[in-house]
Amino acid sequence: MVSSSGEVISVFNVWRLHKNFDTSGKVYEEYMECVKVYAVRDDKNGYPQFLIYENREWKYVGAKHFRG
Repeated sequence: MVSSSGEVISVFNVWRLHKNFDTSGKVYEEYMECVKVYAVRDDKNGYPQFLIYENREWKYVGAKHFRG
């Protein structure tokens, strides 16, 4: 389904990689989080962005750090 603004509307889950760093900048923890995506659109450069609901707000985030 496509909205009037060109967004693809469908709900699906993707995995997001989280990395936690210590004070020296080294990764001390990595984990994957399942995130529900509600819509997909392209930014001005043609890269995909996902519409997610996080921390009680809707936001578009770049799809760079997500896995299908």
